[in-house]
Amino acid sequence: MLSSTRFLCRCLSAGGLTQELRIVTKNELQNKLSALKEKPFVLVDVRNPDECAATGVIGHAINIPLPVVESLPNSPLKDALAAFGGDKEVIVYCRSGRRSDAAAKIFQQMGFKDVASYKGSALEWFDKQQ
Repeated sequence: MLSSTRFLCRCLSAGGLTQELRIVTKNELQNKLSALKEKPFVLVDVRNPDECAATGVIGHAINIPLPVVESLPNSPLKDALAAFGGDKEVIVYCRSGRRSDAAAKIFQQMGFKDVASYKGSALEWFDKQQ
């Protein structure tokens, strides 16, 4: 299996430290979806609902639009969400990768330990020519 491409992002955790944001490739995501029963993970699509309706979502993804993700740190749902997926890997994607990076940083700030962004996002996944 390919190793994840990594880069450093400047995002503040509760302790004020820089965290590494892991990047997942299309091949890695395909492998993870194939092994979902053995190793569950949370897949979050942060596009707007109309974008999801146009293409569908990847695999078992749940749609939580970026504005909703941005409101989570101040929401009473924060603790419930952390309890639901806090110990699972969270992979975030959007249309092109920008919103997924922003959402992934928010999940890290909320205390999720294993967060990644699928940079190819919907543009790459749903591209009929690939």
